[in-house]
Amino acid sequence: MLSKLFKGSLLSAGLAGAMCLTAPKAVAEDAAINNGAIAFSFSVDVTTNYFFRGFEQEDGGLIIQPGFGASTEVAEGIVVYVGTWQSIHGAQTGEDGAGPGAWYESDFYTGVTLDLIENLTFDVSYVLYMYPSGSLDEIHELDLFAGYDASSLLEGLGFGVLVAIEVENENGDDLTYGELSAEWGTDIVEGGDYPVSLALAAILGLGLDDYFGDEFFGFIQFNVGASTPLTFIPADYGAWEAAATLSFIILNDDDDAGLEDLAGDSFAVFFTFGVAAEY
Repeated sequence: MLSKLFKGSLLSAGLAGAMCLTAPKAVAEDAAINNGAIAFSFSVDVTTNYFFRGFEQEDGGLIIQPGFGASTEVAEGIVVYVGTWQSIHGAQTGEDGAGPGAWYESDFYTGVTLDLIENLTFDVSYVLYMYPSGSLDEIHELDLFAGYDASSLLEGLGFGVLVAIEVENENGDDLTYGELSAEWGTDIVEGGDYPVSLALAAILGLGLDDYFGDEFFGFIQFNVGASTPLTFIPADYGAWEAAATLSFIILNDDDDAGLEDLAGDSFAVFFTFGVAAEY
């Protein structure tokens, strides 16, 4: 729910990845108080490994990933949003002396979400990937996402399809990435001050237009997450939540895919803990 990779843990965030369209959330009895037209969100994750679409960016040192977003409903079923997401690495990944060594990645995104058809969600967003430490050059991307609420089949079930099109990649050729995702969520502890929700998700990464070289299959990832509201924080300060996610990723081990992790393995397990707020 909280990161970019599911870009990203159990959150699709309008950025693309996995989805949280239908999973129930454990929420406080008193909703956050916000009478304005603009909603705000904040999250910060700490993770043991940073994978982005099957490519491991870092597996050592402290990895902190904060994000901030704002959204407004411009018409019934139409939400416009903007946001930013950062990845800060204690290991100073790819630092070349051109910028702040620990500030690995800084992303900006904006888009629109359409909930105009029952059980279907469409999202179109523009994402700018920047790398202040100098590890990579800018990447500009157009993301097209469609999600289906399958609660009529099984309560808490949802599916998603993503196509991410690089419109400008200053590091080389413009490539295209595809993703299929599924998520199921349920409340496992109900009532009391700290109810707990469980979310299970699967993500299949696909190489479109040579994203993984000549390989179509890139990776498959499974996430198991649990979350609970932080009800000790007054509702005047928003709805706060803590979550923990255990992830398993299997990478295409063909040399053409170029997906071995930093240790040279095709399988990895990593853990993410985060806190998020909505207001």
